[in-house]
Amino acid sequence: MALLEHEHAPVYRSILGQIYHVLPRQIQDLHDETVEKTARGHVRIEGGGHGLNRFLARLFHLPKPSDDVPIELTRRIQGEKESWQIVFGDETLSFSQEIGKGRESGMVVGRIGPVTLPCAVRVRNNGLFFKQQGASIFGIPLPRFLWLRLCIREAVIDGHYVFDVTVDFPFVGRLLRCRGNLRTDSFIAMPDEV
Repeated sequence: MALLEHEHAPVYRSILGQIYHVLPRQIQDLHDETVEKTARGHVRIEGGGHGLNRFLARLFHLPKPSDDVPIELTRRIQGEKESWQIVFGDETLSFSQEIGKGRESGMVVGRIGPVTLPCAVRVRNNGLFFKQQGASIFGIPLPRFLWLRLCIREAVIDGHYVFDVTVDFPFVGRLLRCRGNLRTDSFIAMPDEV
């Protein structure tokens, strides 16, 4: 689909360039230029083992641990930004992503509340791998030893889109691990608002 003159290329296609087109169709379906898209699947959510981990997970509005949770993901393109909303059962996590500028050029910059996490995105083993490159809170860069550590992998296994997300906190350890799938044939492309 050709983009209209006033539209922006999607974040991932802009950052990855031509290599974007070698990704499996299921990954491209999630990140393509459709203005709004919804997908459904299931996820297993693992949390940290002690009270401080659980407290910090709640502070960052991360979902509660559960073995099999229905998940609904909605992505909206708004200019050069993508807004993401993920509903885990009855809990909702919202964040945005955009193309980095300046020192963060060539990266996907994620924002969740006052926290900003720039990530390099690489194609590996026919999927996407995100490597965190920094962290700031309220626009103030944090030293590496204080970074909230985020690791994201997207892949296609046996024709199914799968993901694995971990969030670790310095000196505390694992806050969250989400492993799940989204059915790319369940993507619902929403029409542009008139």
